Amino acid sequence: MSTLFKTTAIARIAGILVLLFSFSAQSEGDCYAIWHHPLKIEQSGITVPAGVKVGDLIGRGESYFSVRLLANAIQFSFGEPGDLVLQAYTHLSATALQYHGIPVYQTGWQGVGIAMSLNDQPGLWDIYAPRNTPVNYVLGGNFKYYLVKTGDIQSGAMSAFSPFSFNYTCLRATNARRLGETYFPAVNIAVEGCRLSTPSKQVFLGKINRRTLSGIGATAGNTPFNIAMECNVNTKVDLEIRGDMVNGNRQVLAVIPSKEAATGVGLQILRNGIPFELGTKTGMLNQTLVGMNEIPLSVQYYQTEEKVTPGEVNAVAQFTVSYR
Repeated sequence: MSTLFKTTAIARIAGILVLLFSFSAQSEGDCYAIWHHPLKIEQSGITVPAGVKVGDLIGRGESYFSVRLLANAIQFSFGEPGDLVLQAYTHLSATALQYHGIPVYQTGWQGVGIAMSLNDQPGLWDIYAPRNTPVNYVLGGNFKYYLVKTGDIQSGAMSAFSPFSFNYTCLRATNARRLGETYFPAVNIAVEGCRLSTPSKQVFLGKINRRTLSGIGATAGNTPFNIAMECNVNTKVDLEIRGDMVNGNRQVLAVIPSKEAATGVGLQILRNGIPFELGTKTGMLNQTLVGMNEIPLSVQYYQTEEKVTPGEVNAVAQFTVSYR
């Protein structure tokens, strides 16, 4: 009796060992996927225009990607292969902003956030392959991103960062596994300190009697005007004005010649009552306010010859505003 009992026990132990071995063999080849077409983000340098507000778009892009399923063996699924799923997640901190309904996350650069979508769904959503996904199936997707102003931005080089990562799993067959991170490249960011409110400026001078001009160098009809700009940051502003001069006089704009044009007179631009030197970059503002700023100027008639004939006095000047 004892011999029979012993033999039965050994047989049972052997049967258990066979079951354990079979279970281990299936788990070694369960769910395995690799990048088929890695997600590659390309972004050129970004110029942030003056006047951009918090929540406004400053850059965008998109990229296609795909993953290939190399193995999908049975583990927990009781006879069926699992369903391949890509699971996106991010370690970036969420802001209180949304861009067209998409959550905005803070990047490593102050004032720059990123909103992301997968397959045109706002945010980071799971991407599903067909049920019982076959081996060698390629699961693709489309990634779109939107760079958004979240606060004050400084010019500089934004370091590369990972906007989000992917895990993958074969539902009913395996637990989640890590596929890898995505990478946003380093990007140069240039903040446009100021922007002209209008690209052109017309100044209308009133009529004067030619007898008001008593000789060469005489002036009349001072008319004030200003150059308005919107600024992002506190900066210094320079102004350069260019135009045709009268006989090389860098302080007098020449009148556009025509049949109706007056002669013996030009126009002079002034800053604080002092004639402006044409073709010379001149400091205007030592600091600016965030928002609207103005450079006050004026223009007046200037007699250039002994004899003045009546007519139209039209002149054109090009002005360039730079900041530092």
